[in-house]
Amino acid sequence: MCMVPEASAGDERRRHPRYDLMAQVRVKHGQVDTLMDLSNISRCGALMHMGKLKRPAWIAVGRTLEVGIIHPVDYQALLVTAAVTRVIEDDKGISVAVEFADLDDQGSEGIAQLVKLAKDTSEAPPATTLRRPPPLPKG
Repeated sequence: MCMVPEASAGDERRRHPRYDLMAQVRVKHGQVDTLMDLSNISRCGALMHMGKLKRPAWIAVGRTLEVGIIHPVDYQALLVTAAVTRVIEDDKGISVAVEFADLDDQGSEGIAQLVKLAKDTSEAPPATTLRRPPPLPKG
């Protein structure tokens, strides 16, 4: 479990920080693939967004999903198993929060690489000092 044990349901105290990452996600159920956008990721889980598509009945809290995260740089698919922990339906559409389950070494390494990429790209670039141009010549 990724929540700190004493954290309550609405609490944001987590063992691992979340980072925004734009990537495609393919959720497989039998012969059906549902495409989603990855919103953010941590070492323990992710938040995926379906947009305004109708939510399939098989995407529900407690269900285990086969999730393929498409790496945004090399386009390789990382296949992992994840359990649905929350489904949020609002005016922006449907978001699905998942917790990664039973990660093997390859899955753990793949998630770690995605989190590192997300962290590296979310950090602000170094501040640059604005320099004034030299004064115009007189005359």
